[in-house]
Amino acid sequence: MSVGEWVGKLSLIVIAYLVIYFTFGYFIAWKNAAVRAYYGGSDPGSFLAQMISVAARHALASAASSSACDIVDGHSGAGHPDDERSVVGNRVSQLRCCLQW
Repeated sequence: MSVGEWVGKLSLIVIAYLVIYFTFGYFIAWKNAAVRAYYGGSDPGSFLAQMISVAARHALASAASSSACDIVDGHSGAGHPDDERSVVGNRVSQLRCCLQW
């Protein structure tokens, strides 16, 4: 099997997983009032409206996390005269910051 075929099949698997994940999440878990109360959410009334809401929150969270990761531990990056950390250590710290959201 060629690399292109593997990429195509893997892409289909990823898309199928996401469809199943969000469909079951909405119709089984999110319909439960206790689950919505735990996560502090509300049911907008339809699956499509919920997916739009999730996408909007994800885009907002992604934008907030990327700006929060520009400065780590009060420094904008290694190379600052007062920063004694190495360039590698700072980049690992920034990566760790961005992966925590």
